[in-house]
Amino acid sequence: MEHVFKDLKVSQAWAWIALIVCGVLLAALIFSPVLTPQARGGLAIAAYLALAIYFWPCLLAAAHKDHRHLLTVVIWSFVLVILGIATSFYSFFAIAGDEHVKYDKLLNVVPVFVAIWAAAVGWLIHFKLTSKAHRTNNAFAIIMETRKSSEFLKRAELVSRHFPPGTRTIPKEYHEYFDPGSLKKLLDDKAAGRPVADADLEKAEAIASLKYILNYYEFMAVGIRVGDLDETLVFDTISNHVVKLFERSTAFVNYNVNPDNNGSHPKTYCDLRDLVQGWKTKAAIAGG
Repeated sequence: MEHVFKDLKVSQAWAWIALIVCGVLLAALIFSPVLTPQARGGLAIAAYLALAIYFWPCLLAAAHKDHRHLLTVVIWSFVLVILGIATSFYSFFAIAGDEHVKYDKLLNVVPVFVAIWAAAVGWLIHFKLTSKAHRTNNAFAIIMETRKSSEFLKRAELVSRHFPPGTRTIPKEYHEYFDPGSLKKLLDDKAAGRPVADADLEKAEAIASLKYILNYYEFMAVGIRVGDLDETLVFDTISNHVVKLFERSTAFVNYNVNPDNNGSHPKTYCDLRDLVQGWKTKAAIAGG
């Protein structure tokens, strides 16, 4: 119920103007004694249309959001339908007057619109709940991969050993291995029999593992952005770990977004960056 009234706070100026026009028309309809029945019927239709214009962006925005906003769509669209039925009958008898018998068949159109509304709302509810189930299943699967994937666990263990929780940044002695070709060069040197220190090789492997983990979380961030993953479920389970790891990896991320560096691109980890920033804000709000 928390979104039922919050979703009505539209930002478009024209929507608020439409609501004011609706109020003015209703006031004229109620308090003006000189209006003819036909004029009253016309004012009722105009007031309803102005009200519908106000509700339109609210309901459209709520329908595009997740399942938590379904109640907004159902309740206020139902209110519009009821008001539409009442306005239709009132305006019909006011405008048709004594000749309403000739046009009674026009009232058969009203149940058709009600049936269309019921079918549309039913489809929306089914679609939203089905999408919610898919997002939850996808989020659960991607989270479980961080718990049971041997490759992920091996990489995560190496990252945790070299850049453990509590460290603020990547030590400078690792920076020379940020270049994506560093590990391959060391492996080629070792295969060719040239001397390679085990410590240097492990540092390069730690950076490669960090890149693997960050790429995984970037994929997750993209999935959240496009609506394939349930962000709430992911946030409640691994957000703290993701945020802390991203913060520790600032030097590596900055290297990868600098176009002057080998293998870098300004858009690298852009979705993950936005996600982490959003999660930090959400955590701050939740913490009061």
